Amino acid sequence: MTCTLCNKFQGKWDISDTRLRGMNRHHIVPKFAWDEMLNSAKSCYCCKLLISGCRGCFGQHGIKESEILHGILRFYYPTTVDDAEKQESGKNLIFLMKGGRRFDIQIFCTEDDDCPIPDSWDYIPVSRRTSPRTDSDMAMATLKGWLSACIVTHYTPECFCDSPDNPPLPTRVVDVGLDDTSVKLIEPKGTIRAKYICLSHCWGLAQIITTTKSTLTEHKRRIPWTRLSKTFRDAITLTRALGIKYIWIDSLCIIQDDGRDWDVESANMAAIYTNGHLTIAATMSANGAGGLFRDTPDFEVSGKTPPSNSTAPRPKCPSRSSKSSTQKHWAITPAAGRPMESFERRSATRARACGGQWWAATRP
Repeated sequence: MTCTLCNKFQGKWDISDTRLRGMNRHHIVPKFAWDEMLNSAKSCYCCKLLISGCRGCFGQHGIKESEILHGILRFYYPTTVDDAEKQESGKNLIFLMKGGRRFDIQIFCTEDDDCPIPDSWDYIPVSRRTSPRTDSDMAMATLKGWLSACIVTHYTPECFCDSPDNPPLPTRVVDVGLDDTSVKLIEPKGTIRAKYICLSHCWGLAQIITTTKSTLTEHKRRIPWTRLSKTFRDAITLTRALGIKYIWIDSLCIIQDDGRDWDVESANMAAIYTNGHLTIAATMSANGAGGLFRDTPDFEVSGKTPPSNSTAPRPKCPSRSSKSSTQKHWAITPAAGRPMESFERRSATRARACGGQWWAATRP
């Protein structure tokens, strides 16, 4: 017996039926209540597994079931066996929450997952499991891989990711130094061409460190590590890990009480983000105390398949939904609500959002 909600991870029709070759097999539920899935789980083991997995994700991100307005289920299936690896096979649950928030869950097998799944399940996508801790060595290796792949594969005249190798530095940048005692502000005056990082962040209500007329000279000598917000310290640490010497942070690189400087630097801001090698987006932090990195430990979802369902390795397709899922994810994060964040992200050639770990590259 099929399930009207999840369709038990099966396309609309059997992919081997050549009479329907090329026809849409996707299973889309444009709107369902959370209670519907709870009720469905009483008789559908697939929905029961989905409930368990969703609750694990909710717990990691502080999501309350009472906050869910409704969900959207989008399970995509390839239409032909021959082209299965080239076609969309993403499995996504999207929850719209009170307060205009949105929470996306992507279902996939990992590249090294040898665990058999029910042979009735139809094309579960394969993706890479990022490190549970986003400042781990594994996470840094993943980020460097994304950055390298973006530089190599997106290097075309038509691609907006094509930032200069060594652009002229902005009017001011933070020199991250080799350790916490050597962070300082520099004014290169057009004499230095080098890669630099940009930071997109929420200022929040609490006062964060800024450069003013009275602190400019001091910051050019040294910026005390203890006065930097956690977000700034994390951004500097990440910049060093990427082997890059400079980072542009608006509150430090623009003289905040100098109207003329603001006029000049705000006019240059689009070029600053465009020329940046990478933009770090502190999307999960509503203020400077939030930092960049998050810990989302693995959790186990277990259940029993019906006796009639054997298990076997199934065809797996590389996930093709990463681009859409990353761009949608901006809607649920604190920084994404800022008008300036939208401008910063549109101007940036590449963005790495910190919180959940994902990558966005600007394409035409």
